[in-house]
Amino acid sequence: MENENNIKKRIDELKITEEDLYFLSHIEGIKATAGIFKEKYNKYMYGILKKNNVDSINFLMISRYVKDKKFHLMPELIEKYGPYQLDNSKTSYDFKGMKAFAIVLIVIIVVFFVFKQINNSSSGGDSIENTQKCLVGYDWVYPSGNNPSGAWKFSSDGTFNSSTTMFGGMSTWGNWRIVSPGKINVSYTRTSEGTIPNDQVLTLSGCNALTVGSTTYIKD
Repeated sequence: MENENNIKKRIDELKITEEDLYFLSHIEGIKATAGIFKEKYNKYMYGILKKNNVDSINFLMISRYVKDKKFHLMPELIEKYGPYQLDNSKTSYDFKGMKAFAIVLIVIIVVFFVFKQINNSSSGGDSIENTQKCLVGYDWVYPSGNNPSGAWKFSSDGTFNSSTTMFGGMSTWGNWRIVSPGKINVSYTRTSEGTIPNDQVLTLSGCNALTVGSTTYIKD
């Protein structure tokens, strides 16, 4: 995991309270036994963090942090904040049942693939200018924004950062440049693990799909 002092500094900058961390930890504890239904609990976490405008990169960081620290098991916090209810007004999501959710998800997938085919043939990777326009300032997530296990973000100053929960979790930082239409070279300068990977070339297909190795990230 990233250095704890750096994590605490980022949490302070995002103005996430002790109470928020306590309730987020509760949800992480529930997720551990939720099996295939864990995705809906991520939505409750997004509900708590929505007021702080937390992006996917920081969401993954906070999720790993509260999972590791287990704030919901600390006696002093239990006494201070009491039990957490999933229908608490702190969340902003209303769930209508898994059936309705499944229908909406199918529609979204169909629409996504239709627009993906359109975008692949007309934008994104057809010029350096369009590659930069499609790439910068967005969260690129895998497999989805509601339940990300990995995320990338590219800034206009030529820097990037990424985070993943896979293989124990890791965050990376570095510089990026477009080497040709649809091709982005990333050069790593720092990682939470201390090791620096070799440069890597990522592929932007259309304007909504970014391929990193064998994994395709979508624009959130």
